[in-house]
Amino acid sequence: MSSRNLVPRGSYKPSPLGRTLFVSLRALDPFLQCAILSQYVSIGWLPSFLGGALLPSTVDARSGIRLSPTSPRSASTNSTLIFELPPYQTLLLCMSVASMLKQNYWALFIGREEMLPSYALIVAAAATVMNSLNSALGLWSRTSACPAPPPSTLFSLVANPTISLGTLLFALGIFLELGSEIQRSAFKADTKNKGNPYDGGLFGYARNINYTGFSLWKAGYAMVAAGLGFGFVVAVILLNDFRWRAVPELEGYYEGRLEDSTKGDSLFDARLDNDSEVWYQAALKQEEEEEEEEEANVEKT
Repeated sequence: MSSRNLVPRGSYKPSPLGRTLFVSLRALDPFLQCAILSQYVSIGWLPSFLGGALLPSTVDARSGIRLSPTSPRSASTNSTLIFELPPYQTLLLCMSVASMLKQNYWALFIGREEMLPSYALIVAAAATVMNSLNSALGLWSRTSACPAPPPSTLFSLVANPTISLGTLLFALGIFLELGSEIQRSAFKADTKNKGNPYDGGLFGYARNINYTGFSLWKAGYAMVAAGLGFGFVVAVILLNDFRWRAVPELEGYYEGRLEDSTKGDSLFDARLDNDSEVWYQAALKQEEEEEEEEEANVEKT
């Protein structure tokens, strides 16, 4: 396993502890975001130290008047608080829920490589920290993308160009990442495709379309929370991480496996002749075969 990557490439051992830890931690995230967005987890230090104010956190179901958690009239709404968040906070909460469901679906039904507990802890914690930052910045008047005064209806909220664009990017990113991985998983599950790399469906448009989708929904989420600038910064950070770490690590893994087992054959020679597409496809095919062999050995044991 590369020191730059927590994923043990080529290992398909069962990992119930790592997957259970990951799914459990991610499932807790929407509850934390709801507590932040309803201001039951206080972030009052933001305006206290840095100025500005926090958006109202709840809506009285009968009057439609926005209330803070400390308002005497808000006491009667506490039992159904999640349904009485204003439209903007509700949108941010829905993004937390959608991202959690997407990642847990991947962990339970798509991901095949071993998931170490360290990976589960780090990735789940990073997602929660980022979502919490989005929630906090979305509530703070100096950074929030929410227009002033805060919209009272979903229609007036999505009329805001920044929020509309961010929501569109979020939905598109979820579709690209999850859709491409479902397509690839279905392809690998078909025994007729044994040993063949997958370059169809959404992967036919880009070799790492799932990484692109991940960057888009993360950037869209950030944009809805804190505007175009923050969304752009998040997108640049993620795309550079993929460009300089994740993708080179993955392709280096393929290249190393190919070097170990195909020296002297025409496909290896093609790689030496800088025909990157040929060696990349050959490495993918080899990995498919090794995955299936290892999974068969695991089932026997």
